[in-house]
Amino acid sequence: MLPNHRPIVVAEEFAVLTALHGERFDLGLGRSLGFTQPVREALGTLQARPREFAAAIEEVREYLTGAGNITIRPADTGRIPLFVLGTVTGLQIAAELGLPAVVGGPLLTSGPEAFDAYRSEFRPSSQQAEPYLIVSAEIFVAESPSEARALAVPEAWAMAQSRLTGSFPPLLPTTSLPAQRTSRQDRYVAQALATVIAGTEDQVVSEISELLKRTGADEIMSTASTFDVAALYASDARLARAVATL
Repeated sequence: MLPNHRPIVVAEEFAVLTALHGERFDLGLGRSLGFTQPVREALGTLQARPREFAAAIEEVREYLTGAGNITIRPADTGRIPLFVLGTVTGLQIAAELGLPAVVGGPLLTSGPEAFDAYRSEFRPSSQQAEPYLIVSAEIFVAESPSEARALAVPEAWAMAQSRLTGSFPPLLPTTSLPAQRTSRQDRYVAQALATVIAGTEDQVVSEISELLKRTGADEIMSTASTFDVAALYASDARLARAVATL
């Protein structure tokens, strides 16, 4: 989340990681001020204007490529790919700077206009000759649709609670979640589940195919999280086998 960090610090941190562990890191840059109001207050970040965000991305890129007015250390760390984590504004900035973009959340339920604009307005850069879009989604695969959907509930409940209390709680097993919920809690849980892809292998492949068609994405990133780690591993294994047919 670039508004919370100085560009030179971000560049040097990733340069050090790359020097230590090789060219295995992608650097995603987002514009969020912080997850909750207490976090934003603690960080002291008050605003993140689009133009300032774009300028900060360019500053990071200049440091990493040796074009900045200061030489970071280590200086020769190879190529560190930059990605813009974005909403509609993020896609616009990614197109302007010639960078790949990663999108998710509510934007995935909208029409194709923002994605089409990213591709049509893309300006090639030294890193990226053509537009490249990654769609991030929570994907769960299980024996039945109900089992898959249940895996998504702990994260959705934690997201709902964070919006109500300002604190993101630890994930809980589904059986430990309260049976009685307020209308606001139900609404926030439903919003968190709205973009989740959950079901059997055939159902998930069908939904992923539709998402690829609707967004024109070049890549799908699964960001699933749940309380039961073993169930998550099993879901990911099912997903890997399922998408091998695409």
